[in-house]
Amino acid sequence: METSGTSALSAWYISSEASECTAGAERVFKEALAEFSAEFSKDGKQQKWITDSKYGNFESVLASVEEARVYYEERKGNSKLRKGLVHLSEKLYSYSSIMDVLLPQRPEYSTLAYSAMKFLLLSVINHHKLVSQLCAGLNSIAHVISRAQLIIQLYPTQQIRQVIVEIYVHILHFLLRALSWYRESKMTHMLQAITRPAELRYGDILAAISSLSDTMSKMALASSHAEQRDMHACITQILHEQKLNRENVTELMTVVSGMKLSMVTEQGINASARIEFRQRLSEVQLMQLLSQLSVAVLPDPIKAFQLLLFVSKKRQPKRSIKGEAFRLDSRIQKWNKSKDSSLVIINGTWKTRFHLQSFCAKSIAILFDAKCPVIWALKAPNVDKMAADQTQVTTIDLLKYIISQAISVNKSIHTDAALVPHLKTHIDVKSEEDWINILALVL
Repeated sequence: METSGTSALSAWYISSEASECTAGAERVFKEALAEFSAEFSKDGKQQKWITDSKYGNFESVLASVEEARVYYEERKGNSKLRKGLVHLSEKLYSYSSIMDVLLPQRPEYSTLAYSAMKFLLLSVINHHKLVSQLCAGLNSIAHVISRAQLIIQLYPTQQIRQVIVEIYVHILHFLLRALSWYRESKMTHMLQAITRPAELRYGDILAAISSLSDTMSKMALASSHAEQRDMHACITQILHEQKLNRENVTELMTVVSGMKLSMVTEQGINASARIEFRQRLSEVQLMQLLSQLSVAVLPDPIKAFQLLLFVSKKRQPKRSIKGEAFRLDSRIQKWNKSKDSSLVIINGTWKTRFHLQSFCAKSIAILFDAKCPVIWALKAPNVDKMAADQTQVTTIDLLKYIISQAISVNKSIHTDAALVPHLKTHIDVKSEEDWINILALVL
């Protein structure tokens, strides 16, 4: 219903034909000229001046009439005598009604003389009124033309075009009369001032132009009201669509919130499933894993540490055997104070071997007391010296020995999900570099 109402109202301010949307005053002028020629076809002299001059719009026609008016004003001059005569005639003629009552009582004295004077006074006054009305008519026509051009651009409808064509026809008629009057002689002006005064010669045309101009303005006002009504209808439709869009956005936000809640719930379920999958290994499972990494030729690290610590306490090396206090060396002090990962190598002699063993055992004990993670590879005293000499410990054996300790210390990887990949890696390990990578993983 709103669409049909809008289309019905649009006919009041939008041209029904696409070609008329850009119609200007020139096309309307041609239509008015054709209409004028058809109406006054019998009197071809009146429009011959317009058709021969090939003017394309009303501005040029009006300018030509203005030129004729200026020429006429220059020709008649601006004498004080003429102005005085005009004022005198206006004053005398205002009292003519009283003199008309007195003169019939004495007709034999002044009837003829006064009739001639009254004739002349009437001609002067009518001539003055005619010139004034012509100037005022030209000025008003200029305003009507400019307003008509604006209205035809704003609302190029067929109804307004018809009114403007009628206005232009009357304007052409008035301009032709004005132009012919300006081109007449002074004697003709004096005669026509009595026979055809301004009210009779131009009053009907100017009244028709004024009436049509009011009609054009009222139609333009009605078109603007129709356009405003359509604008209100469009705004109402836009507001309704915006309301629907807001409702759709609200529904989408509700759906998205539901999806978020579902995702959070699903994440919680997946997290619980992962927690269930990451079950901690039992002590038996951990011992079975560590047994795969055990090295038979090396003692248990805890037992080796305890035995070495016991022996170092029992065996107090003599001061002469201790040698120089290597822990005071600058490299040892720097390594001890460093917060980054670093390496230090201490080489001792045969005489200081027990002192070095005691140092290592006590250092491990200090780290234990500080609850710092620590792993080691110690060579505990072997009772069977001959068997120890025959045993050869490889680098891979030492790496496996340290890896098993790292697994025991790092309790965060004591789960199926963490250790299963390491077990798969352990199956394919072949080189020392692979074992070092496994050590890095478990650390």
